[in-house]
Parts: sequence; C-alpha cells; structure tokens
Amino acid sequence: MTSIAWDLDAGGLCDDAVVPVVTRSFPAAGNYDIRICVNGTAATQTQTITVRNRPPLASFTLVPAEPVAREAVTLSSTAVDPDGPIVAQEWDLDGDGFFDDATGETALYFWRRAGTYPVALRVTDRDGAATEAKASVVVAKRPPGVLTPAPLVRFVGQATPTGARLELLTVSAPEGAHVGVRCKGGNCPYKHKRFTS
Repeated sequence: MTSIAWDLDAGGLCDDAVVPVVTRSFPAAGNYDIRICVNGTAATQTQTITVRNRPPLASFTLVPAEPVAREAVTLSSTAVDPDGPIVAQEWDLDGDGFFDDATGETALYFWRRAGTYPVALRVTDRDGAATEAKASVVVAKRPPGVLTPAPLVRFVGQATPTGARLELLTVSAPEGAHVGVRCKGGNCPYKHKRFTS
C-alpha cells in the first residue's frame, strides 16, 4: 500500500499531512519549498511555490463629512492589507499630486474657501506595493456667525412724518464687524455708507 506524506513547512520531515491532497495558505509573499514523500522517504520530490504579494486596499473617511470653509477636518485611513502590515501612509491634501502634506493614519486639514478639493491617500505595504484612494471634498460656504457681543446702536434725533431726522448716530460692534448705513431724503450726506469696526 502506498503512503503519502507532506513537508509543508520546510522543516525537513514529511510530518505535516498524510493525505493525497493538501491545502495550505502562506502568511506572506515569497518562495516556499513543499516536499512530498512516498512510502516514507523511498521517493521524494520538492517543488518551490512562489507566492505573490497582494497590494493593500486604500480608503479613508473624513469628519465632518460636509465641512464648511475654515472648519477643521479629520481624515482617517481605513486601509487594510490582506497579507502583511502597512508600513507607510501618506496624504496629498492640497491636490498638487505630491504625498507630502501629512503621514500616518490620520491627518488634520481645512480649506479657506468654499469649493471642491481633491485629496488622496497613498498606502504602502512591507513588500513595497502601494495603492491610492482619492476623493473630492465639497466644502460649503461658511454661514454668517452671530456677533458677540451684539451690536449696540445709539442715536440722537427726532421723529418726522416720513421717518427720523438724526443728529448723531453711534454703533458699537465687535472688531471686524461691517456696519452699513442707508440714508433717504433731501439732506442726506450720502445714500449708503459702509464702515468696519
């Protein structure tokens, strides 16, 4: 009766399996020697199996998913590698095609103006295989904020049948606030004036 045994771990002994057909997986890319022994060591044959590397799968998320201008956005890698560790993660956040804006699993960024901006993540595994994930981030216009403290308006004048006649107008507002004044009537020094505090 013929007996068949296998050396699947290159240990030198056909003691890993004793069936005609075997299945095994390999932990990483490389060359692996597999030996079959028939009737003990009466007849042996060794074959080298070359296992190729599988590249990593690049992907990422961003929070908040719908950012506004000048809002900090956290980009987080969700990349995986099916057969080995990821050794490098590099970000292109300014859309110039170079992955030189951040490294690591997360990156923090913001855009000054509303618009659509390309971002990309490049992921490299221990065998040098690299893949990229790309996305277009839509940045909305920043909504007008609430002034704090609230503007304070004071005026001196008197009511008239068609409005008011002002002698003095003062506005106190936070630094950088824009104040617009409109004037209607025959004695207006200007129709519209804009001031910055």
